[in-house]
Amino acid sequence: FESAHPRTPWLANRIAVFYRCDVRDGDRTIHGYKAALAGGDKSARDTLGSLYFLGELVPRDFVVAREYYLKSSDSGAAILLGQIYLKGLGTAADPIKAKQWYLEAARQGARWSMHKIGKIYYNMNGIKSEYDVEAMAWILASEYFIEAALGTKTIGGMSGIFGTLTSRMKSGDILA
Repeated sequence: FESAHPRTPWLANRIAVFYRCDVRDGDRTIHGYKAALAGGDKSARDTLGSLYFLGELVPRDFVVAREYYLKSSDSGAAILLGQIYLKGLGTAADPIKAKQWYLEAARQGARWSMHKIGKIYYNMNGIKSEYDVEAMAWILASEYFIEAALGTKTIGGMSGIFGTLTSRMKSGDILA
């Protein structure tokens, strides 16, 4: 690894993949991805975060995973940071931070995060929420993008909350 990473972080990454997938050696896998990261391979950062997030070949550690994800610019890392903060994995639950990370992922085009933002707005307040319009907008946006990607109609099919939101809102809310 040491001889590979200064000039060829890709090679260190490939060696780490070998240790991860074929040999199943956690220490060598982590060492390889760290060498790739030191050589400039930014994808190794997300992989390291995922190994700790999932507990694959290493003990599950959401704090370490969060540290790797915080240094990433990938939409997948932003989604997982949203999940970490929403569920309080290794930190205090914080739906506001979760929403911020899901928004970052949505800005990068991650459809699933749009749906999660809608659910956060939906759950922010009791039966009638001042956030219903925002929730509806995000859920419709996520389903619109999924429909465009799949070429099928999915409005309402993805979320049971779609019907609840429409029943709680007046037509002026929806058209405003």
